[in-house]
Amino acid sequence: MPLYFFNSRSPKAYHPDLGGVELEDIVAVRFLALKTIRELASDPFKPVDYVYWTLEVADESGQTVLTVPFWAAMQL
Repeated sequence: MPLYFFNSRSPKAYHPDLGGVELEDIVAVRFLALKTIRELASDPFKPVDYVYWTLEVADESGQTVLTVPFWAAMQL
C-alpha cells in the first residue's frame, strides 16, 4: 500500500508528519484527512485558532496529493 504523510501548516510554522500512514487509495486519504482535522480542532485542551491552518497530504515521492483547509473540513 502507498505511504502518505499528513503535514500541517499554520500561519507561523510547518509541521511535518515524520511517520506517514499506509492507505489504500485517495478516498481513504481524504477520509483520514477530514477525520484528523476534526479531531485536532475539537481538542478542548488545545485552544488553537485553526482557521488559517491547512493539512497537506503528500505521497512517498513528496508530491502533494491533497490540500484541505481546516475551516473547510470543520464546515462539513
